[in-house]
Amino acid sequence: MKNRGISLITLLITVIVMLVLASISTYTGVNMIADAKESSAKDKLKTICSAILKNDSFLSFGAGEPGEQELSLADFEFMNLKNDYDEESVVTVARDVNSTTDASGRIMNRKYLYTLTLTDTKSHKTYEYQFDYSVANNRYHYDVVFDESNGINRPIVMESMVAMMPDEETEVNDIYLDNWYSYNSSTIRFAKMKYNDKIYVWIPRFAYSIQSFYDGRKIDEVPASAVKIVFLRGKSKYMSNDEVMGKTYKVHPAFSQDGVEYAGLWVEKDVRPDKTMLTSYRTNALNIQDPRYSTHMMTSTECGALLLLLHSIGGSTDIVFDKDEYVAASYVTEGLFDLAEGFVTVYPKNDENTFDINSTYGDALIETPWNRTTETYPVSDKPYLIRKFTSGRFDFTNSNGSDSVSYRGVIRVGAQSSVGP
Repeated sequence: MKNRGISLITLLITVIVMLVLASISTYTGVNMIADAKESSAKDKLKTICSAILKNDSFLSFGAGEPGEQELSLADFEFMNLKNDYDEESVVTVARDVNSTTDASGRIMNRKYLYTLTLTDTKSHKTYEYQFDYSVANNRYHYDVVFDESNGINRPIVMESMVAMMPDEETEVNDIYLDNWYSYNSSTIRFAKMKYNDKIYVWIPRFAYSIQSFYDGRKIDEVPASAVKIVFLRGKSKYMSNDEVMGKTYKVHPAFSQDGVEYAGLWVEKDVRPDKTMLTSYRTNALNIQDPRYSTHMMTSTECGALLLLLHSIGGSTDIVFDKDEYVAASYVTEGLFDLAEGFVTVYPKNDENTFDINSTYGDALIETPWNRTTETYPVSDKPYLIRKFTSGRFDFTNSNGSDSVSYRGVIRVGAQSSVGP
């Protein structure tokens, strides 16, 4: 019988074919592993990207500034991505910033380009992912919104108003990104804006409570804790923690007028330089006509809000009190103020036809019975009120309107026609 075994040539061909197939499989397998690693790396970088877009405050370079940073375990924990941290890989974040400006040099738009790089420390393989987005600079804010980080109503800034940094010289480029105010008692920096070349200070809506324990004490013996302040959300009676204010607290009346509630006040930092008699002043003394906000001479009630807030939380350097001032207030219903225009603190008469000091609150007069240097209430022949800041922060006297002193302006913003819950 003839032997039909496999020839040497056939065996050789078979071996060659098997080797080729094996090499193809190995190459394909290696590529699949490499592709899987690349896909995994890019997925991780995309996840980090999403976290950065939500909150990039952990980055060491400043808000809106370019820079580069290698991410640490603490950074991953900040992003709630601790499980994505790998000691065998290094992730870096780089940011480039391109800005466009208007004719006056103000930044109007920023374009951010992020480059995320992941490097495998064993293979030294590097993976990269890029994303970009543009942000139009926010120079104005019209709506009543509570600023959670500062615990106050966000300052309302409209056209012709320019938000200013604490130095009062540098304009705020972005009212959401720039750190231009703080109402934390440990770092008081009142929000400021410029209007018609005058600096205004933001007084957010608040409620207050005054302790009677210090009645009769000298002003310098009355601690800040004697006046307790809680900032309120929007135009409501809710505090920053969403709870209703305590029973001993009152919403300050400076934020209400004829059934209309206000989110805050812009108060001039300093008095107007001109001094004149009250007959030369009008309720609408600032000559600003805009239906979105009210402008007027500061009322006695608004002055009280200012004094109580400053006494409680500090920030006295943000507002200047070195001159005597008229405030829009009167003991009579007819006189130098046009009451139809509103924004006048009217002190009613009692049964004896004299000044009723017990019927009005919020103006830091009867509610602050501290030992003052000057304390003279309005009477029939002197029905108007002057705040005697030259003798003391809470001092006051009456006037017939012929005294030549200064005044300061107020802009009320964020109004609605019904009281919040």
